[in-house]
Amino acid sequence: MAGVILEGMGVVGSLVARHLAEREVEFTWFDKGRYITAWRACTGSVYPSGDAESEWAREQWRTMLPEYTETAPLVFCTKRPPHGGRYSWTEASCGLKVGDVESIHVNAQRLVEDTRRLLEPNKVWVVESSQMLPPYLVTHGWSWRHVDSLWGWSTPVRVERLDSTLPERACYYLKEGRFLTAYAYPRPGTDEYYAGSSMIPQIREHILDAQSHFLAWCDRFERLARGGVRVEQIGPTVQGWRPRGAPGPMIALNPAPPHTYAIRPQGPNGVRHAPLYLRAVDQLLRPVGDLLGERDGMKENRL
Repeated sequence: MAGVILEGMGVVGSLVARHLAEREVEFTWFDKGRYITAWRACTGSVYPSGDAESEWAREQWRTMLPEYTETAPLVFCTKRPPHGGRYSWTEASCGLKVGDVESIHVNAQRLVEDTRRLLEPNKVWVVESSQMLPPYLVTHGWSWRHVDSLWGWSTPVRVERLDSTLPERACYYLKEGRFLTAYAYPRPGTDEYYAGSSMIPQIREHILDAQSHFLAWCDRFERLARGGVRVEQIGPTVQGWRPRGAPGPMIALNPAPPHTYAIRPQGPNGVRHAPLYLRAVDQLLRPVGDLLGERDGMKENRL
């Protein structure tokens, strides 16, 4: 199928566009250039979990976009591995735990900026309403499937390891209770880390005081890190909004005109679930007859 139109060139749009380009599918794209977006503050973490689909996606990430990714040992402070992860760990001298698995990290800002430059010849500036017909695919999260957004932020920091029993460049996934977090993720291609983030629900997206949230993060990180590492801010705090959608298929067709397809807004999972929605894109572009023999485990992505 040729002639796909993509609306949106943030993280999800960039991943879909590269996926189509690799498969030599003809497409054009445009982006509305909203300030309210996720990619500028995206920390791009693909962490281990106990969920089978998420773990399948993490395995796919191991060979995706090596020029934009980095793996790191996962360090955590909770009694058990976060997100139901099923793996063993060792304990560092400071009391932090070092999992025997790796998280994968993506430099989302460089990915988006490079993809926009690379695919500039495919860009269009205006799409007429008559063109908004399948295969028109909305890749950003502010489609008709949008429910609300999670406000957050990220700040570039330098992480200094004080406990020599910790890995030299680790992913620090520190959490206290359900809502108090202090994450520090490697920023691929640099010696920096992303500090982040808050996840504050907003029905109507608006700006908050991101720097005050970062300062609170510093106090929390220092306490949860138990003296094992310290951080230094080296750049400005950037805020972003992660759009969320209601449960449903990964890609759905709008029942109202102009009947465009849209990827389900992923909330905080836009990067780590990328292989799941890329798989759904492949199904969307396949002839209908090819879907009939699919495995039962992939039925949730049918249109």
